[in-house]
Amino acid sequence: MKLLQQLAFISCFWLLTTPTTFAQRWRYWQDVPGTWTVGFEAGTTRYAGDMSEEKDIFRYPRLGAEAGLSVARRIGYRFSVRADARVYYIWGTQKHTRVYYNNLSFFSINPDVWIGGKVDLWRVDDPNHTYNPYLLAGAGVTYLNTMTTYEGYYVKLPRFHTEGVNYSRYPGIIRYGIGIPFDLGMRTRIAIEGTYTHVLNDYLDDVSTTYPDFSKVHPLVAAISDRRSEIGLAPNKSFAQRGNPSKRDGYAALAIRLTYQVNSSSWNRYRNGLRTPF
Repeated sequence: MKLLQQLAFISCFWLLTTPTTFAQRWRYWQDVPGTWTVGFEAGTTRYAGDMSEEKDIFRYPRLGAEAGLSVARRIGYRFSVRADARVYYIWGTQKHTRVYYNNLSFFSINPDVWIGGKVDLWRVDDPNHTYNPYLLAGAGVTYLNTMTTYEGYYVKLPRFHTEGVNYSRYPGIIRYGIGIPFDLGMRTRIAIEGTYTHVLNDYLDDVSTTYPDFSKVHPLVAAISDRRSEIGLAPNKSFAQRGNPSKRDGYAALAIRLTYQVNSSSWNRYRNGLRTPF
């Protein structure tokens, strides 16, 4: 959340201080309703959940990575519909947090798909602004491939039911964010985009509620669920608190997006009608 607040502040500062001397160029590469755009993005991520603490974001950033493809269609002078497919890497550990003594950790490489709307701050045919920041929001689904390491092996956590819960590995997601685009040419542009993705269950990190009934689970499940003995502490009791179910997990992303406007009949009609010199 802090990432989006900082990006919003930068956007407002840019809008108030940027001159309009490149307005003619802005008009030259603007898109119009009916045009299609394809894009590629790559950036960094930060997980938010039971193994992260916001106050340590700079001391212990725990950054991951993401990359994705998108397609968008402009349906109005300020509104577009956009669909994304993304792969993201996140990780977390309770080391250096208030609950370091539980000694849990995870990492995950997950895909997600998302569809939503993008709203530009001004109409794309407004000749008075060099930059046109946008807001976006929408919904989709992700796949949880949450893992950890145990005795030198990679372990897929969902299959072990570490809290005695058989949760869905296909939770829904809600994503929103802000972006600042810059033109590179007649059809290409680059944007800085910050987003936050809420995952609609609390098991992105495989931690949510309480420990299972250790008397009824396999010893291997108990060992993976409770890692305190690995740092010399006594094991937790059955049904002791393991996570915080009142706050859903999610992740923030800060990415660079490169987009290209696809040739279309709408674009050609607009381009052929331009009389403004470059």
